[in-house]
Amino acid sequence: MKHIRTRLTIAAVSAALLLTGCGKAKVPDMEKDYKEYLDYAFDGNYSISKPMEQRFDAEDRTEYTWQVVYTANDGEDRTTKMVLNRGDSENKKYIAYTNDRMVADLVEEAQSREICEEIADQILSKYFKESANTNNMLSLNGDEFSIHAQLINCRLMGMDPDRVSEFITPGSGVKYVGTNLADWACDKHSYIKVNFDIFDETKTEELTEKFNNIFSDYTALTKDPQTYCFILRKQNSDQNWETLATECKVQGKDFDADNFSIRAVAEELGIDTDTYIDPE
Repeated sequence: MKHIRTRLTIAAVSAALLLTGCGKAKVPDMEKDYKEYLDYAFDGNYSISKPMEQRFDAEDRTEYTWQVVYTANDGEDRTTKMVLNRGDSENKKYIAYTNDRMVADLVEEAQSREICEEIADQILSKYFKESANTNNMLSLNGDEFSIHAQLINCRLMGMDPDRVSEFITPGSGVKYVGTNLADWACDKHSYIKVNFDIFDETKTEELTEKFNNIFSDYTALTKDPQTYCFILRKQNSDQNWETLATECKVQGKDFDADNFSIRAVAEELGIDTDTYIDPE
């Protein structure tokens, strides 16, 4: 019985170490580790559950999920979640980075949704009867066209602990409350890429006019310099795509639409996207 009790004690201590951060599989304590930043980011109007745990022995990892409720800028509560996959052999540097990155992603996601909703309400609704999806990215689909917008924060490119730490710094980091399109667009780390695709050639003239109006409205609501790329294409009868118009800038400078990518924009801004942290 003595040996059994010893093994049980060791197992219990090991589990406790994993949850308190003394072991390799540190799980963040939101109340302890990130409360100051999250209070700043959401003005204290949020709640985070205790993590739910799911073990995957075959993959030597554990998945932790937190349910998050925060008050949006319109006063309504929104629900989302944070998910962390923690491998058994991850080192302290990688653990610290992925913990921070998970929290940064939470706020970045909330910001992106806010911006998508503003674009949908203030711009797209003027030209289309269809409703836009704004949950994770902006999308609007009709019978003759589709619009998809990708919002990116270049602070989170690569695996740079310093940039992520800057993102989640209380008092000076990225703040969700008060997020609006004009301020977001003039942040040099923010950019939007909009793909407007026409499927019906007979609607080309009508939809090209709407594309031009959307771009004009967007630039009227935002400030220079900023980073964006709007691309209009149509699908021909032979199913090939033809680019009809592009409007692309990186911090106010014209940029080639064909080369407009996360990596290219980050490099233009002097951000190294090749930084990497070995998990083990």
